[in-house]
Amino acid sequence: MKTELNTKFIDQHLSRQYRERVQGFTLIELLVVIIITGILGAIAIPNFLNQDVKAKQSEAKQNLALVNKVQNSYRAERSAFADTFSKLAIGVLTDSVVAGQGTTTNYAYTITAQNANPDTASITASAKDTALKSYSGGSVRFSNADSQSIIGTILCETIVVGNAATAPSTVVGSSPTCTATERNLSL
Repeated sequence: MKTELNTKFIDQHLSRQYRERVQGFTLIELLVVIIITGILGAIAIPNFLNQDVKAKQSEAKQNLALVNKVQNSYRAERSAFADTFSKLAIGVLTDSVVAGQGTTTNYAYTITAQNANPDTASITASAKDTALKSYSGGSVRFSNADSQSIIGTILCETIVVGNAATAPSTVVGSSPTCTATERNLSL
């Protein structure tokens, strides 16, 4: 009986000492953790929200680059650029109600090939959301200084968010260039 009482007394004494040593966090420690969490959140949340916009804009860049590549192949086979998405048969974009116009959730695409001038074609991706940039691209066949026939492509991005895309300034006889309201994304 005596040993059992001693054991309970020792357990009670150790338990009290442990409770006295472990008191929890102080108010200052909690405030420091809250402030650090707030600072990290203030930095991370805007970057995270911006990723959504970048992903949507990436859709347009990828589609325009794909159309430019397929246009070059189409031009090599048929001596003219395609004026509809159905002629290109890429599957990503198909003609909607009007031939040469396609749409996705974020962008409306328009493809233009000039029948009078079979050496130029352009595609625009106009953003449906004003928070997104619009894009344009084009292919042009021109002759270089050595009189070699070259097909040049370009991909342009509007400088200001929400502006409508315009066809690149493509001139027969020289390489394609972006308009003054766009910047060149081509490599």
